[in-house]
Amino acid sequence: MTPTQDLRPTIERIQRNALIVGALGLIALVIGIFLTPKAGLQSYLWAYIFWSGITLGCLGVYLLHNVVGGNWGVVIRRFLESGIRTLPLIFIGIIPVVIGMYMGFLYIWTKPEYLSAAASVAAKRGYLTPWFFVVRVIFYFAIWFLWGFRLLRLSDEQDRTGDPEQVIAGRMKRFSAPGLALFVFTTSWAFIDWIMSLQPEWYSTIFPWWFTVGQVLLTFSFSVALLVLFSNSKPFAGILNFQHFNDLGNLMLCFTMLWAYMGFAQFLIIWAENLPAESRRLEASRCPVEIAGFTDSAERPALYTYHADPLGVRIELVDAGLRAGMEAGFAEARSRAAGDR
Repeated sequence: MTPTQDLRPTIERIQRNALIVGALGLIALVIGIFLTPKAGLQSYLWAYIFWSGITLGCLGVYLLHNVVGGNWGVVIRRFLESGIRTLPLIFIGIIPVVIGMYMGFLYIWTKPEYLSAAASVAAKRGYLTPWFFVVRVIFYFAIWFLWGFRLLRLSDEQDRTGDPEQVIAGRMKRFSAPGLALFVFTTSWAFIDWIMSLQPEWYSTIFPWWFTVGQVLLTFSFSVALLVLFSNSKPFAGILNFQHFNDLGNLMLCFTMLWAYMGFAQFLIIWAENLPAESRRLEASRCPVEIAGFTDSAERPALYTYHADPLGVRIELVDAGLRAGMEAGFAEARSRAAGDR
């Protein structure tokens, strides 16, 4: 579906408003980076992750629809293709992140004194290097550009010819299947580089997948919002029906449940493993230690800490690394006490 004369004025009005908001945001960004470079670049990284998530989510959902099919993808197809066409802007947008990395404002692992002092990051030095970071960024975008714009060319060819024999549709499906696997791989590793490496001592196997699922859910939400906005204008007015929204709603529910499951799994991993590194990560995330102490339990002596997060929730972590030594200490203390008696 392409814009009609009824829909074009609405699109042009949205584009004008978006241009004004974007220009004001760009001015505020430049002022913020000039006044406080570190805080400004950190804020930029947060915004970049959000907006790049919509673009990459459009690519992911487009690949998904080409593989599995369904009427739900037909009504949002042009939205997804428009999102994929913004990949060059997202590539340009990563440049300030790379500059902030080289200037030492974003990633602490770029500082030699930190690497020499952080023993737990020593094994990651080969991976956490600025030049390799840039190489990986180029690799990710090369994959996204190759699959995204190849599929766009096939879609344009399909529009021109009508594809009566469904030959082009079959080529798009075969090309999208490996692309979907590569999309999951590259986006998860990109989030490891762009987000997780902000605190290189911390690690998680599910955290980047959580973000990948989140960007797909964000894209579905964004697409449904656009459908509602344009539902009374042609060509959508004569095509959209309850079933389209029902299918998209079911997909959103599915990805919402997957996103929530991964969020809970991330919490459960932290709680079950009792990682000492988590205590430091929570402190760095403005969840300071509120209470710290020992439990003198014959069955399970431990060091415990309570962290107060910004919402007032207390998070309990137990340092399992000290448990063995503490058990020996408690056993010795009890032995001495028994001897005194």
